[in-house]
Amino acid sequence: MFNKIGFFHFGINHDKPLQELRSAIADAEAREEVHDALIVLPEGFNIGKLYSDRTPACDYSPAIMKALADISAEHHLRFVAGLIIDQGAGVNPPYSSAYLVDAAGSRLLCHKKKDDGSGNYTSCAEGHNIKKPIRYEEACVAAAICMDVKDCSALTDTVDARTYAYRVMCVPAHMSDDWFTCAKAGQMYPKETWRNRYVVLANSRHDGCPSFIMTPDGLTVCSRTGRVNKIQLFALARDTRTAVLSPS
Repeated sequence: MFNKIGFFHFGINHDKPLQELRSAIADAEAREEVHDALIVLPEGFNIGKLYSDRTPACDYSPAIMKALADISAEHHLRFVAGLIIDQGAGVNPPYSSAYLVDAAGSRLLCHKKKDDGSGNYTSCAEGHNIKKPIRYEEACVAAAICMDVKDCSALTDTVDARTYAYRVMCVPAHMSDDWFTCAKAGQMYPKETWRNRYVVLANSRHDGCPSFIMTPDGLTVCSRTGRVNKIQLFALARDTRTAVLSPS
């Protein structure tokens, strides 16, 4: 069972995703216990460039999946990874998708529905949530990619209906400030609509929305912005089944 949730904030050196991820894992291991964590990776983590740049061409190689599985095995981690990879489905460019990856392999969580105009992927208007929230160990795990958080109430309702020990909503993103703004309250995080589950957002935009972890009561327990690559973790409480987080 994973006992921590976390994000990889990916602010620099986007041409070296695996190298930068390994470096961030090593840094996190020097600070705290990393084993048995579920870590969210940003949207398009694998494409080998800053998401918003037009050049160079995106790297869509599916080899990234095995590399992440190997890292999972080496460090006893799990990832929810935002990847744009060629799955041989005849879609060009490929879908932007979220996968749960561990040492045993990968499971598709969702495809991105909306088109952000980047040209990096093909939007999937139909079946973007063909994979419903999945049971993974003792948790209900779901994902919505970047701007799709604006239109995922059906997904979050399904998550909330599950009675597993933990409910985790993962948001791989390259996100500006506005997508997570609650216009009514003028807040960065829409606490009224995102309560009752853990929310983990991993961003690859240094000048955008912070990467963050939010608890079911709407408390943001850690966040990261800027030109830095950093893993931050927060521990699931070991002595309760009531979805409470405690500092690691």
